Amino acid sequence: MARSSKSFSVAIAQAGDFGMSRTKPISQLADGLLSTQPTDPQVVELNPDDLKDPRFRYKPNLPPENQAWVSYGKGTFVVGNLARVKHGQLHIHQLKQTRIVPKALTAIWSAYQQHGLNNKAGLAFVGQLPAGEMPAREALTQELSEALKGFETPTGTFKIKARIRFVPEGSGIAAYKEATDPDFSDKVCAFFMLGFRNASVLVMERGVESIVRSSKWGFAHLVQEVSDSDKVVEQSIETLTPVLAEAFDPKQLLGREGIIDRQPFYRITHHHSGSNQTEEVDRLVVATEQACDRYLRELMGWMQDVLNELTVRCDEVILSGGTAETLKRVINRRWLSTFPEHSFHGGVKLPEDFDDKGLGVRLFDPYAAL
Repeated sequence: MARSSKSFSVAIAQAGDFGMSRTKPISQLADGLLSTQPTDPQVVELNPDDLKDPRFRYKPNLPPENQAWVSYGKGTFVVGNLARVKHGQLHIHQLKQTRIVPKALTAIWSAYQQHGLNNKAGLAFVGQLPAGEMPAREALTQELSEALKGFETPTGTFKIKARIRFVPEGSGIAAYKEATDPDFSDKVCAFFMLGFRNASVLVMERGVESIVRSSKWGFAHLVQEVSDSDKVVEQSIETLTPVLAEAFDPKQLLGREGIIDRQPFYRITHHHSGSNQTEEVDRLVVATEQACDRYLRELMGWMQDVLNELTVRCDEVILSGGTAETLKRVINRRWLSTFPEHSFHGGVKLPEDFDDKGLGVRLFDPYAAL
């Protein structure tokens, strides 16, 4: 973590992946203390007068990120838990850049509030974008810089001096690999970041970026396929996402032959007992297995196409992100086994005593970007 610049000292660094399944910021104080301020992904724009509603009154006994709203030049927004309560919908096809500034302001305010920092505490901020959205980084830097000059929060006005960078997803893992692998400068490495809304790739050829790209093949594509199946009756993306993530969880499948665990589906059936419920779970399982097969063919086809573009052999494939971890077993079996040199998450690990709020590997890339 950089501690100072020409104009101010940095008291806190924050890096964040402000995604569509969960916002995943991680913060580090100058003394090395780590914290995270995750929120639900929903963002709802309000009329400023709506904040007079008692529901928006700040409660010191609650985590700040659970009761966040921010107001700046572009509008007034409730973010995360408050937005979800106000029926904020998941917009899985919406570009990450569309709502990244309210999410970033929420994460910054939450970290400052959590650690009792005042406006004089300088910030070093890193925001992570899908490769395909990197052309927006200058506009986002400008918007966030202007907002930080004065934005309203539940605890008053914040004015924060900050250094701001936007980087491609996967660049934290790549930076960690560069710092820890003595042979990195002689290798061609492909870093695939598999997220909820999309999949991105960063290819480094002997230390130099050669391909930076993103695609639509995130976990949301699989969830949408299950939701659209003619075997599935009225299951929303919001309902299916946590159930599918649990059903594919490698920890739940140790020693089993199947690719998914049936048990989580019982929570969302319309029938609550008997043979009708069992038949409904059967249909959900079949729909999921078929959708997974199609999704993996598309995802792995895209990843292989990226590697086929290289004029030199790829020495190492590194997969990271929540989707990579969730589908680790099937990806290993169907694609990665053909590569002699591959890994998940590039060796990054969080400190053992760090409370990751259940985010685990999903924090690895922002942690490595600090």
